[in-house]
Amino acid sequence: MTTTIYWFSGTGNSLKIARDLAEKLGDAELIPIAKIWQQESITSNTVKDIISQKQE
Repeated sequence: MTTTIYWFSGTGNSLKIARDLAEKLGDAELIPIAKIWQQESITSNTVKDIISQKQE
């Protein structure tokens, strides 16, 4: 099973957590939200989507 983790981080803390999760999950793909936020639609072929976003 592949998991996609969409992440956003201004300081790198959320990226660190996203990387740690991806390592623990094994077969995971990290996608930065900054790369996809302007896309009209987002498609994923994964079973699970986990969103990690820095809270202000």
